[in-house]
Amino acid sequence: MSEKAYKFDGLSSGTNRSSLKARLRGFTFSFFTINMGTAGFAYILARIPPAYQCDGLNILGRIILIFDLVVFSVFSAAIIARFYLYPRAMITCFRHPVEASYVCAFAQACATIMVAITAYAPEHVGEWINTVLLVLYFMQLFFAIFLAITIPLVHFGLASRSGNVQKMPPSWLLLPTVVTYTASLSYNIANLLPATQAVYVLWTGYMMLGLGIMLTIPYFVLWFTSLAMNGVPRGRYALTPFMIVGMSSYISGGFLGLGHAAVRIFAEYSEDIGRDYLPGDATLGGVLVQNTASGTFHLFNLSLGLLFYGWAWWTFLVACTMSIYLAIRGEKGSFQPSISSYWSLIFPTTGLILDTWDLAEALQETAGQSGIRWMDIIGIVLFGIWVFAYCTGWAFVLMKIFKKEALYEGKDDNKPDFDYRGEFHPEASEMEMDRQESDTSETRLA
Repeated sequence: MSEKAYKFDGLSSGTNRSSLKARLRGFTFSFFTINMGTAGFAYILARIPPAYQCDGLNILGRIILIFDLVVFSVFSAAIIARFYLYPRAMITCFRHPVEASYVCAFAQACATIMVAITAYAPEHVGEWINTVLLVLYFMQLFFAIFLAITIPLVHFGLASRSGNVQKMPPSWLLLPTVVTYTASLSYNIANLLPATQAVYVLWTGYMMLGLGIMLTIPYFVLWFTSLAMNGVPRGRYALTPFMIVGMSSYISGGFLGLGHAAVRIFAEYSEDIGRDYLPGDATLGGVLVQNTASGTFHLFNLSLGLLFYGWAWWTFLVACTMSIYLAIRGEKGSFQPSISSYWSLIFPTTGLILDTWDLAEALQETAGQSGIRWMDIIGIVLFGIWVFAYCTGWAFVLMKIFKKEALYEGKDDNKPDFDYRGEFHPEASEMEMDRQESDTSETRLA
């Protein structure tokens, strides 16, 4: 196809490209990846092992959570303003094979914020927040299921018609990530509720975890197929291989968290209903139960958590190798990540850090030891590196916006992608693009 078919379209000749209206047009759901990373930061600070925890970190976590809520509100207002100023975008963005994927970033930003709230709000706000979080959880649950049904239709329906499935953009990996992360949200909500309510949240968590695994397998295979055919993602997609870390690490965290919560919930639920929900001597506090069905259930979840934890480390090392290779040996322009690409390094690795601490806690309980400090230390080291990357990420975002390399016509994530008809410009005239594509095809035949 000719390059003409992918030009940025829709701004009048008299419009100032630096005006707020023009720049809002380039604001898409991809910016919500920043909220995912920031809420993850707040939650990690609340989950640091007790040996390294202090009041200052807890206060810092609350401040970061409030800051993320403010940023989320600003981003939500910006996306609403874009749809108001450009009404066509509201309809067509959900039919675009790239931008539609970033709707999952909005969903996961909501889930990550709720997870962070479970770590801070109940202690300082009151028990009423538990009911609010339960309602929000089921809204998030249905939203994730809706995305799991509709987004694959966009990916394998609209994209396949133009033969672009084999060139899948990494943003497609957000779908299995948000579904599996809903399982992590479920056990955080369940831990706040009485057992008679928590048991139903627990089962929905396992349901979402199973759905997430079923989505992860085809998308993981498709991503490696694309990798084999097209090579390592380059240019603005340079850091996107880290997205595969999120899929496996959130599955691991889901099994570890749900298994830990199940022991407490089953024990309390058995007391409430006057009989064993799972036969045996299940105890409180997440301590390993011996020779019981509850103990078997706990060990089953721990085994699966270990399995996917190993997968998460493998995907993390693969992504590191790809990124280092591009940065050192790649040709000019091959390592120029966009804002969403950079934050795809930030938010998935939070899962690996939390899994390390969760696994250390689970192994301590199972082995009956007072501490497995070396795993906690690994998590602390990873977190230290992650904090540096997070702060660099904010500097990267502000620099790009200030230098008009983001939220600007034809720049960053708004740069036309020849495989996808001008990525992030769905409000452009589809009829005009189809006409140009038809003219190009006729020219080739001639």
